[in-house]
Amino acid sequence: MSKRSKRNADSATISRRKFLRCLTSMPLLGLSASPAAALFSTILGGISQKAWAAELGFTPKRSFFIHCDGGPSKWQEQPLTAYTSAGFNQNPMVVSHFNNVGGRLIGGSWDTVSLLGGLRFPTMWSYNLPSPNNGSRPMSDLLQNLLVLQGITTKNGGHDGSQELRWRPLGATRSVTAFSGDSTNNPFPAINLSAAKYGATFKSQTAKSFQSVSNSGNMLSTLLDPFQPGGSAQFKTNKNTLSQAYDNIFPLLNDLAGQGHVGAQAVVQSRDSALQLVEINFANLATVWTALLSKYTDLVRRAFFDPSNPLPGLTDLPIGEGGTGAAALYQIDDNDGLGLEQLTDFGSIVNTNTTVNSLASGFAFAEYVLTQNLTRSLALGLGGVSGLRNPVTGQNFGFGNDSHRTGFYPQILLGVLRSRAIHACLLELITQLIAANMFDDTVIDLAGEFNRDPRTDLTGADHGYQGLSHSIYSGSFNGPLVLGNLRNDSRLGWGAGGVVPGLGRQLELTDLVATLAHVIGVNSPITSAQSVITLGSNGMTPNIPLSTWV
Repeated sequence: MSKRSKRNADSATISRRKFLRCLTSMPLLGLSASPAAALFSTILGGISQKAWAAELGFTPKRSFFIHCDGGPSKWQEQPLTAYTSAGFNQNPMVVSHFNNVGGRLIGGSWDTVSLLGGLRFPTMWSYNLPSPNNGSRPMSDLLQNLLVLQGITTKNGGHDGSQELRWRPLGATRSVTAFSGDSTNNPFPAINLSAAKYGATFKSQTAKSFQSVSNSGNMLSTLLDPFQPGGSAQFKTNKNTLSQAYDNIFPLLNDLAGQGHVGAQAVVQSRDSALQLVEINFANLATVWTALLSKYTDLVRRAFFDPSNPLPGLTDLPIGEGGTGAAALYQIDDNDGLGLEQLTDFGSIVNTNTTVNSLASGFAFAEYVLTQNLTRSLALGLGGVSGLRNPVTGQNFGFGNDSHRTGFYPQILLGVLRSRAIHACLLELITQLIAANMFDDTVIDLAGEFNRDPRTDLTGADHGYQGLSHSIYSGSFNGPLVLGNLRNDSRLGWGAGGVVPGLGRQLELTDLVATLAHVIGVNSPITSAQSVITLGSNGMTPNIPLSTWV
């Protein structure tokens, strides 16, 4: 390093220390020790830390992990033949839509559509997704920000083991859920919404802890309860104290900002927005929560049930043989006593009450805490489909993701509709992150503990721990990009991993974790693995060959 460079570096270090001393002096200048003061301080601290990180070229992104409990099938949405179908030997249960046979939807086919960049995606990607205010948007709007890693082995055939390894693979010095929170000063470094194995595997390298929030009731009030005052007078006192304390140190901050110090500039420019954020967190939580929950509940409802907008090959005609089909093709979770094979239209089990457990409330919560910068790491556990009903008997039932003996028709219909509901919520959340200028600084990871390995007799699907896939979204991506070779095993093609040239093996969770660390912007906790992409100013560059069948 030259003497001039060293002087500049020393100056930056001294200035940063001076600035941080300025921030830490806030409690000495009149700030109360109330939770409101703590919230305000961490908001300002988070803003300034991000600004300094940007100047130094190091900006860890916020992360949102969406975990699908039970390991649902993914072939309805997964780009199995993105670049080539050569070598793809279709399993008879791996279909993307039903077939029109004499005006009824019977059996199915695997078909793809050519979308952004000429990649081939399953039929459902050609459908529109519901959007707010009774609107709709193409599902393909999600593609330009998508990275898919497929054919991953978890090396563990059990639900609990595979899920634990997703959060923290063997040899990892910290969990993926701590990547973003470890490097930030947000009020809540990490939050868990009902992701089952999250707590057992969370490991921080900076002594950070996570907050668990139950997925019920007004989740915003639950999260922010320690910060809420007893009454409006107390809130006004807290807010005035915060403002006065800030004004006391404003001259020093303004002086530093005038010298070009980005940390001080960020705080100077963000005073009003930070105070407004505190006020939002104290006031109108009931109104805010009701509006957000209503928005996402409507998206989920219309993703499942919208007779005015039928989906070709899925909901536009009566489904099934209408009373003459084999019962095993209709059974749900080993329950063949529902009599679903006798229905005139199997699709009639879906209604306005059909939903994915924890989906609407989870995304309502996610939109608020992410766009209000309350956390840098959020994990959401999603359950199966509920609110199904036999229209003849009136019996209510659900559709579990662990579908060992869920027949052909439920697996396809409910698999597609479930995926539509999740992606409708995902598209709306991304839209809000873009509006807040935050999507480039966010990574969203969607997966289960594994995918399903379909049976060739059409009765169901087993644990597919050799064929896990992850869909990763970020505004910093230039997708779509699909990586991870696949192979045809004795159960025929569905997504089991194949050998990747350059690695000499199929993808593993260590490769996934190294890639997540790279795109989030932190050091990988597993030094033996490297990211499968390089993320630069122009987007993604693959470090392994594009996905193919081997």
